[in-house]
Amino acid sequence: MNVGDILHIKGDDVYSVHPHQSVADAANVLAEHRIGVVLVRHRGEVVGILSERDIIRAITDHKAAALIMQVRNFMSSPVQTCSPDDSVAKAVETMNGRRIRHLPVVSLGALVGMLSITDIVKYRLSEKQKEVAALRDFAVAVG
Repeated sequence: MNVGDILHIKGDDVYSVHPHQSVADAANVLAEHRIGVVLVRHRGEVVGILSERDIIRAITDHKAAALIMQVRNFMSSPVQTCSPDDSVAKAVETMNGRRIRHLPVVSLGALVGMLSITDIVKYRLSEKQKEVAALRDFAVAVG
């Protein structure tokens, strides 16, 4: 099982903002799409990632002024990425090792999707449910 298998099921929607947009703009993108992170892109290149936690820290440190400040002031950079050909185990290892929950998926230098730990859990749960059903069918057939 690889990252591309998960993207094939979940889709390739990725939302992004520009580094010079306000934190309020980024928060609106997160809320509108019910997501936890947004990529920060400049001229098509991924230059950072901004999470809900980053926004909370910004507001804690700068109060309401954080909302009009630029995303580039609070984004995490450089961004760890993975490939559609990477194994899910490798992606999980990267996420655990870096203590992150999202990995942009890049192929031949182009952004092709976003992988979250939730996507991995859903995919693995689905696979386990299929295994249980197959075992149940086998037990009925031989039983």
